[in-house]
Amino acid sequence: MVVDNNSPNESFKNISEDNKVYTIKNKINSGYSVGNNFGAKYINEHFPECKYIAITNPDVLFLKAQI
Repeated sequence: MVVDNNSPNESFKNISEDNKVYTIKNKINSGYSVGNNFGAKYINEHFPECKYIAITNPDVLFLKAQI
């Protein structure tokens, strides 16, 4: 899931068009930590089966482990 923290550009529209990414938008930009808490609260309320939440910066790259 991606939380758009009320970006002033077209990023929410561009990201939400991708059907593989669940997106929500905050009405105001209250800062990084408030945006994270907004997303975590949304997940807890709408996806109670979710066990883990990873909060990452947008420049993080997840790679498949080679075993």
